[in-house]
Amino acid sequence: QNKAREESNSLSGKPADDTRQRTPPRSTSHPMLQQTPGPKRHGRKELVQWLNATLALDLQAVEDTRNGAVACLLLDRARPGSIDLSKVDWAADAHAPVLRNYKLLQAGLARARVDRPVDVDGLARGTHRACLEFMQWFKGFLDRHAVAEGYDPVAARSR
Repeated sequence: QNKAREESNSLSGKPADDTRQRTPPRSTSHPMLQQTPGPKRHGRKELVQWLNATLALDLQAVEDTRNGAVACLLLDRARPGSIDLSKVDWAADAHAPVLRNYKLLQAGLARARVDRPVDVDGLARGTHRACLEFMQWFKGFLDRHAVAEGYDPVAARSR
């Protein structure tokens, strides 16, 4: 057995009586391989609670934001006057009114000089991922930008 070890050591170029101290294995968590911190991702429950508290709503899931009305209200909260809320169809359920809401939203984003592409197709279909990611973006957007105090979402919806 020792002879076999000596032969394998001689094949590897190491002396048979290798008494050098071995360095501990490197950590696999190299700084360049670690994920860079990005925007905080909020969970769906946390987002729904935030939306309900912020906009005085009673949403049950992020998919309830599919018709675009909630996004329009969030934009009005972040950038008052950038969107005409009187044109928003709050009860939109059919495809055409939902698309009109998203057109209003896109125009409002452009007016507010917010460069954000909107996945209208995914949002209008109410896919979980599209709604979740868009509301996560909106939450981060409102967290990063000053919002006027005293915003009344109920009054804004009745304009």
